[in-house]
Amino acid sequence: MKEIYYYERDENNHPVRTFCIIEAGGKLAKGISICSAKDQPQKKKGRLIAKARALESMLTESNRVSQAGNYLLAETIDYNAWPDRLSSFEKGLLKKNGMIY
Repeated sequence: MKEIYYYERDENNHPVRTFCIIEAGGKLAKGISICSAKDQPQKKKGRLIAKARALESMLTESNRVSQAGNYLLAETIDYNAWPDRLSSFEKGLLKKNGMIY
């Protein structure tokens, strides 16, 4: 299993969204953690939550949407569909890290 992480940061350079992409067994899974405005951003905690969501999505082969709206918190992507489901930035990260491309 291979995994990569990247972050979306606020104006103070705090990681407010953490993304984890996992490649294993012919699938990609992406998990996302979102830091509340009330929370102090913690990179380690964000990674743990994002990875747990990606693993859950991969194991159950299901997608999960946020309770607070339509923000996708986890998704599993079949190899046949992955090029259309990832941003060019994510595709670049996969290539750079020796994952599928």
